[in-house]
Amino acid sequence: MKTLLLAIASLSIAAMVGLAEAQERGYYQSPALHDETLVFSSEGDLWRANAAGGTAVRLTTHPEVETSPVLSPNGQWIAFQASYDGPSEVYIMSVTGGTPKRLTHEGGGATVRGWLDDDRVLYRTTHISGRIPRILRTVDHRSLNTSDVPYDNADLAAIDAANGQIFFTRYGLSMFSDNAVLYRGGRMAQLWRGDLDGEGEAVRLAADFEAPIRHPMYANDRIYFVSDKSGADNIWSVDRNGSDAQQHTDRQQWQIRTPQLSGDTIVFQSGADLFTYDLNSRETEQIDLFLMSDGDYGRARWIEDPLSFLEHARMNPQGDAVVVTARGRMASAFTRQRRRIDYQFPKDQRARSAAYSGDGESIYVILDHDESGEIWQFPANGLGEPVQLTRNTDTYIWGLYPSPHDNTLLYSDKAGRLFRLDPDTRRSQLIETTTSGNDFAFFGFNWSSGGRYIAYTYYDDRAMRRVGLYDTRTAQKAVVTSGKYESFAPAISHDGAWLYFIS
Repeated sequence: MKTLLLAIASLSIAAMVGLAEAQERGYYQSPALHDETLVFSSEGDLWRANAAGGTAVRLTTHPEVETSPVLSPNGQWIAFQASYDGPSEVYIMSVTGGTPKRLTHEGGGATVRGWLDDDRVLYRTTHISGRIPRILRTVDHRSLNTSDVPYDNADLAAIDAANGQIFFTRYGLSMFSDNAVLYRGGRMAQLWRGDLDGEGEAVRLAADFEAPIRHPMYANDRIYFVSDKSGADNIWSVDRNGSDAQQHTDRQQWQIRTPQLSGDTIVFQSGADLFTYDLNSRETEQIDLFLMSDGDYGRARWIEDPLSFLEHARMNPQGDAVVVTARGRMASAFTRQRRRIDYQFPKDQRARSAAYSGDGESIYVILDHDESGEIWQFPANGLGEPVQLTRNTDTYIWGLYPSPHDNTLLYSDKAGRLFRLDPDTRRSQLIETTTSGNDFAFFGFNWSSGGRYIAYTYYDDRAMRRVGLYDTRTAQKAVVTSGKYESFAPAISHDGAWLYFIS
């Protein structure tokens, strides 16, 4: 009997080990919480798990993508978005699974925002006239009757059912699928309060907060929300009147996405994982999840259109090799019978804007790892260790532009600056600055035949294209055009006597 029990125990342990090996960690998005039930999206489907974590159960299997699940107040229904029938619409299904039911017929542009009660789903629609059409609507999942919440440009919302009020945001970069950080411009998200019946006039709250207010959530007479006021996304709150602003978390990196509040717990996505924040204990914990899945997305497969993954491709000065950047990696290929060179660097770094040096012996590349990325120099033949050329860069580097005559290179950054970098001394020299809001404010570079002069196009503070000229010998610059008309595409003649451009 002991032998039999030991054998059964061994088989059970082996089965459990095999089960654990079959479980996969995934990329988790759009969490929704109700008591002990957690619903989220991953692999383009909806999943259900225990709020404490563990193995998740797949709820949907349709080839189309299901996103943005929100649980009803009684926890029985899941409202979500899908494109089952063409455009993206709002659907509903039981939390235990079942056939989804279509709720909206907007012709696209319908986005789930929450629930008013156990029967009515709140969603945002763009199916109205206007320059930036946005309005909140409700739909009864039993009768399919819809009703407008008549506040112009309303986007994200939270409901105070007891007082019949709604807290909503207007504007915000999320309306335009923009992921800019530390944005403080005219489209900064604002917090407003209004009556659900639309009888009174809405009132703006926390107008002096001086930072975006996103994803409002209501509990305990306070409005919780996400803002990067501290320099990174964190959870904040204000009272019902928009006063007494308090910061609740102290995160230093990664955006907080799609937070939802249930009871005294906020669940949110950050990076590839899900987290909870307890309003009482003020503690943040990661939810440890596993997907019971075949992981088909990770299976090796033939790519029908590989060029759709291409980011950069640049020839060397000799014209017999090209360095290609795709999906964060880089490699060189050749016209002759030579093997491709795959350049090696840590997997947590991503390559951008790879280009050959003027002599073709080196490759310059931006490796993104921290907040801004740094410029590195790799031996073009793949032999030897790479060298880091910049350090402690204070803002995001946009692109690299090597000189065709020597080993110096230009690079531009998000602060509207253009630099010339000497790889030997590893020193950067500021060439030009602009107050233009265009990310790629410098482009169209052209060197004179001897390499002394550099002509380029840039955007001025009015977003007008102008032509500049830089003397690498004297470090002097000149603005060639007045800015009265658009001017661009400069080219220096072979003898260096003339500068041509289009205007």
